[in-house]
This record gives sequence, structure tokens and C-alpha cells, in this order.
Amino acid sequence: MTIIGTIGIFIFIKIRERNLIIEKKILEDKVEKRTTEIRAKNKELEVKNKNITDSIKYAKRIQDAMLPTKSYLDEIISDYFIFFRPRDIVSGDYYWASEKSGKLIVAAVDCTGHGVPGAFMSMLGITILDEIVNKKNITKASQILDEMKAAIIKHLKQKGRSGETQDGMDITLCSIDKKTLKMEMAGAYNPLYLIRDGELIRIKADRMPIGYYYKKHLPFTNNEIQLQKDDMLYLFSDGYIDQFSGETGNKLMTKNFKKYILEIYNKPLNEQKDILEERFDAWQANADQIDDIIVLGIRID
Repeated sequence: MTIIGTIGIFIFIKIRERNLIIEKKILEDKVEKRTTEIRAKNKELEVKNKNITDSIKYAKRIQDAMLPTKSYLDEIISDYFIFFRPRDIVSGDYYWASEKSGKLIVAAVDCTGHGVPGAFMSMLGITILDEIVNKKNITKASQILDEMKAAIIKHLKQKGRSGETQDGMDITLCSIDKKTLKMEMAGAYNPLYLIRDGELIRIKADRMPIGYYYKKHLPFTNNEIQLQKDDMLYLFSDGYIDQFSGETGNKLMTKNFKKYILEIYNKPLNEQKDILEERFDAWQANADQIDDIIVLGIRID
């Protein structure tokens, strides 16, 4: 090889090296620019997510403020527990209670959906119940649900048309005369469990929601029961029984829930709550919670 040829090869290699360095620098600049853009986007997303979370937490404060306070519940219910666990920050399940004309009216309610949509429905439901019971002075269980259904249909403008919202609520509601212990119970899908002397009595709910129903003029059934001292009442949503096991993937199911409460019904109410929570946590294990949960237990005295 001649000197000129060697020099030519050397020059070619140097030019190639320089071009590679330039290309590498251009690529690094592009990567750095893209990384900076991604970081900026991530920061923007973090800020937006924080704002959303802060808004939801504020919504929770409003929702919590609308629920009956512990001091008020202690005043009107002598012996009770509430196992309340939202799936998200806010809940589509809620509990409600009031005392009117010598009657204790108490409800456990499961709204369509969970999270923010469910929470909006729950706040609407709480407002409607307050209006029906505390302002209109209605205490008959079935009439409360009839009025509630009509109000939901009106507020959500439900006509039964295709494509419109099908939002509504499932509910167990009891109206108990505190002097005579006569109870009226009405339900939309969700039953009431009464345990007396070791026997579980299922008081059926109507198979229709609080909301639009194709048999829209059908009234709710007013179940009448004479309670006795030491009876245990359980009002609940489907969040507990529908939970999947982290180990087997199976649902907890109604039969296990019945088994649990039959084993604990004669224990103090705070212990009942603790046991139900412990058994739920053991069943759930590492699985995600799939729905909001409410179990309300009341002992009659």
C-alpha cells in the first residue's frame, strides 16, 4: 500500500470517527431533550394527580360530614356496630339513621358504582332520606322507599328510555318503635338478617331498585316484625359477600357470611365488628378489595 493510500485510509477513518461522534452527540441531545420532556410531563401528571386526589379527599370530608356522627348514633341506638370500608377514598355505600316520633329509622344503602360516582349518589340519597323522614315526618318503612324511589327518578330524570342513566340504590331500611319493639322493614334487593336464639331469619327485600324500574308503579312491601329483647339485626351491602379470596379466587358468598354472624351474634358488638373485619382481611389476603363494604349490626334491648 502506498503512503497516499495509507493517508487516505487514515483520513477516512478520522472523518468516520468525527461523524460518529457528531451523530452520537445529536442522539444524546435528542435523548436528553426527550428525557426532559418526559420528566416535565411526569411532573405535570403528578401535579394533576395530586389535585385530583386532594379534590377527592375534600369530597370525602363532605361525605363524612353528611353521615350520622358517632355521638348521634350513640344517642339513638343503645348497642350497635358499623363495619364501613370504602373501596376507594369515597364510598358508594352509606349508612343513615334518625329518630322520629319515637321510632328509630336506620338504613344501609348501596349506590350504583363506587368511588366518586357512587359518592355523588350517596350524598343525593342522604339528602333525600333527610327530606322524607326529618322534614316530611314519614316513618313507615315502605313509604320511605316509595318516596325515595320517586325522588331519585325525578332528580336523575329517568324515563326508561334507551341510553339514559340506570343509576339507583339497593337498600335495607328498618323503622323500629322503641317502646313496643314493633319493626317495619322494607328493602330494595338487600334483605335483613335477624338472629333470635341461634336461628337466622331472612327478611326478604323486593326485587327492584331505588330508581327507575319497568314496573315503576309497584310499591315496596312493608314487612312487619315483632322484635324481642336480645334480637340481633344485620343490615349490609353486597361488598362483604362478593369479595374474592386472595388464595382461592372464590367469592366469600352469603353462606359464609351467615356462618360468621351465627358464630358471633351473642358476643359484644365491638367484638363482632373486630371478628368480621379480621375474617374479611384473612379472606381477602393479597387480593384487591372489589367493592365498598358496609355491615351494620344492632342488638335490641
